[in-house]
Amino acid sequence: MGVQYFGSGSKTIITSRDRQVLESGGADGTIHEVKGLNEIDSLQLFSTFAFKQLNPAVGFQDLSRRFVKYTQGNPLALKVLGSDLNKRSKSYWESKVEKLKDCPPEKKISEALKSSYDGLDLVEQNIFLDIACFFKGEPMERTKLILSGCYKGAECGINKLVDKCLINVSTSYWRYSTIWTSGIFGDAISMHDTLEEMGKDIVCQESKTLGKCSRLWNLKHVKEVLKYNKETDRIQGIKVDMSRMGSCSFTGNRPFQLQKFKEDP
Repeated sequence: MGVQYFGSGSKTIITSRDRQVLESGGADGTIHEVKGLNEIDSLQLFSTFAFKQLNPAVGFQDLSRRFVKYTQGNPLALKVLGSDLNKRSKSYWESKVEKLKDCPPEKKISEALKSSYDGLDLVEQNIFLDIACFFKGEPMERTKLILSGCYKGAECGINKLVDKCLINVSTSYWRYSTIWTSGIFGDAISMHDTLEEMGKDIVCQESKTLGKCSRLWNLKHVKEVLKYNKETDRIQGIKVDMSRMGSCSFTGNRPFQLQKFKEDP
């Protein structure tokens, strides 16, 4: 879409986590840096998810302030961490805050998010990674159907991720064409970009060898694995746009748990 589609007086807001992107686009001098929440707002947001009220419960005030300090006013970290601590024992709180205390300041936010993932069971962790790699933005019902064929209790696992604020459910509009309609509204799975990156990073750290990572979503990596027939015993799922695969194709017998292919329309 070009600027010709905007009416006179229209204002365009562009967001990015990379200042260089905005500066290279000619926004230098008009960039507004979004600050983290102040201590009072941070404590209220954290308490909303940890205690379902605006203030910490009796006996948890000091611990809550320590967690708020570690999140540096980051709303996502406050939500995820608060949700993970909800209804947990005080000893659990003390153990988690000690773990965060030992992290370097620049890693405290990522560690706060990672600690919530670590608290999931194996099925829930796998579902989180599948959503991060394959199903972000996909219809909820379709995702439930596919994952239910891979894991027992998949729907419960998805609900757990929602409760922990690791994923969200939003209403989206999917465009397609049939005899009767041209689109449909429905629930879709959404995930914060930071959590998506964390999930993909967890998968990438499984191995430096492509065929030994559990999931593939990068077209270049998929082509390399298939073209050179690399070892794929550990691959559980692949996401690929078949229209961009060229002459590369699947050979042999690869029993991937998840195969997400996009064909030409």
